[in-house]
Amino acid sequence: MSNDLIPVKEEMQVLEVMAKYATESKFFNTLGGLPGIFSIMLYAREIGVPPMQALMSGMHSIQGKITIAPQLMNSMIRKAGHKMEIDSNEQRCIIKGFRKDTGESCTVSFSVEEARKAGIYKDGGGWAKYPSDMCFARALSRLARRLFPDVIGNAYVEGEIEDDDDKKTKTVKAAPKVQEPSIEATATVQVETPSEEELMEKCIAQFSPKEHPDFPIEDFLEYCAKNQKKAIEEVAKQALKNSDRFAEAYRKWADMKEDELVASLKKPDMDEA
Repeated sequence: MSNDLIPVKEEMQVLEVMAKYATESKFFNTLGGLPGIFSIMLYAREIGVPPMQALMSGMHSIQGKITIAPQLMNSMIRKAGHKMEIDSNEQRCIIKGFRKDTGESCTVSFSVEEARKAGIYKDGGGWAKYPSDMCFARALSRLARRLFPDVIGNAYVEGEIEDDDDKKTKTVKAAPKVQEPSIEATATVQVETPSEEELMEKCIAQFSPKEHPDFPIEDFLEYCAKNQKKAIEEVAKQALKNSDRFAEAYRKWADMKEDELVASLKKPDMDEA
């Protein structure tokens, strides 16, 4: 691990030149171009891994996080002087680690059954084809984060981030789709239509005659229906819809009927004449 937190100008220039040449190579096409390769080199520098070893031995930048191939992670831990005891088979891997400096120890495990429960086991994938290697990689990553974080930093083992992202994608439930009513469904919706009696009651309540109590609203509705040659319920609907116009028409009709009544009362009786 480098003692200098920030590389000096000359070192930055060397890393930049190396990153540019690496970008032109087809072997590093999956490392995110110049920015991805340069960030991997800087991270490798901080944890004491030579830049080309980082690129050639399995360091990747996935969604802004560094992943390390299990072979390189294993080598880094042993190169730092720490020890590990590994018990592995096709179903599970148990690793016991020992720190050289403090004497601390830690035992971890990872199994195929645990991968199934976590939702990262795929039929036909790496877990099905190489279960022993996959269990070792996950157990090693777990041990490194618990006992050797100074060796790997905040890195993950290769494939760990991708597996977790696939698991999240599977567990996200789609919001229930709201089915919009089709035109046919809308057309079949039955709207309750008021009866003729109900319409008449509404009209009477709204247009109750005050100035002309002798000429009820029912008579005017019948008058309008006859002149317009429409059903009386249609006239009542129009009256309720255009209440101001209907009220004015009703007053004029009532005034006319009242004038006719007054004129008939003043007309002399022919018999008396």
